[in-house]
Amino acid sequence: MKTAISIRDDVFKLAERTARSMGISRSEFYTRAVRDYVSRHSGDRIAESLDAMYGADPDVSALDDTLAGAQTVSPGEEESLTWSEPVTPDLVQATWLGGHRIRLEFEDGCAGVLDMEGHRWRGVFEPLQDVAVFRQFRLNRELNTITWPTDADLAPEYLYEQALNNPAPETERALSEPDR
Repeated sequence: MKTAISIRDDVFKLAERTARSMGISRSEFYTRAVRDYVSRHSGDRIAESLDAMYGADPDVSALDDTLAGAQTVSPGEEESLTWSEPVTPDLVQATWLGGHRIRLEFEDGCAGVLDMEGHRWRGVFEPLQDVAVFRQFRLNRELNTITWPTDADLAPEYLYEQALNNPAPETERALSEPDR
């Protein structure tokens, strides 16, 4: 399962150093940490414990509503999927359109625009407010999403939703090479 979370920079740096010193990947480190945390706390107290750890001030870890939504997309219980079922159609092309806009094309023919103009950039997304950094995205076929050198990425389901809700005009002109 691929997911995205926002954590304070100091905690992220400490986790990176620790994972490196243990000789394990970031994903393995966070998997072990969450497994350990959950095993020590009852299901009823997890939200309470997280509030105590991060504070009740929503501005401390708040993201732009769109980015927060992009990090929390997941199927509900009635939509549970098995590993053999694709969550979204494969993303086959991502092309920079200028500014904070990317044309997305999926294997099912859906083509739309991810428009991030005017968003508040926080946490791992903060460097992306610079268009020069934003345009460095790459199509990551293994993860079925776009990624940036800053380790930021968006949920594939969110990208597909954006493509469905913001169809790309046939005349939309790309400013960079397709199939990034």
